[in-house]
Amino acid sequence: MSSGNTKPQSAPVVENPTTVADMRRNGVTVGDPIVEDVEGIEAMYRRRDDAHKARDWEMLRDTIDFPVWMVTDSADVQAVTWYGDESKLLEVQHNIMRLVPRSPVHHERRYVFLTSNLALNMESNTVMVGNEQVAFKAAHLVIRRDDGKWRVKSVMEGGWGNVAKMFGTDFRVPPSTP
Repeated sequence: MSSGNTKPQSAPVVENPTTVADMRRNGVTVGDPIVEDVEGIEAMYRRRDDAHKARDWEMLRDTIDFPVWMVTDSADVQAVTWYGDESKLLEVQHNIMRLVPRSPVHHERRYVFLTSNLALNMESNTVMVGNEQVAFKAAHLVIRRDDGKWRVKSVMEGGWGNVAKMFGTDFRVPPSTP
């Protein structure tokens, strides 16, 4: 007689797998063919670039998978991190963008696909500040969600730790558990 509390049966686990088929039976998909959706990622980055140019935070919001993991550094600490929810990140982003020039940023992006749904964007950037050209590098972890859209999950860019603290975000605070 069944109590009604039955768990779905899962495939038996193959301990110490010796074949790819054993790994597949365990649910591991490492080694699956990778479909590199460069066009999809570039469409997302065009939306991000347009949002930054227009200072349109609603448009920017659609390109981020919240909560987002921020990684930067500051003058007094080697590296700092922050796990940001939607409202706090957009508040900090809005304040920081007031401090940077409206000059267009030139991006040279290189994508490394880990799977068909996980990729890294390694970029070299330049921007004119007055008569000076400033070069900087950044990296993003981008993920494709169930809706098929790519979004930024993590942003890594040096030099913003002190600036963010000015607006009440101390990147050195340990992240809360999501």
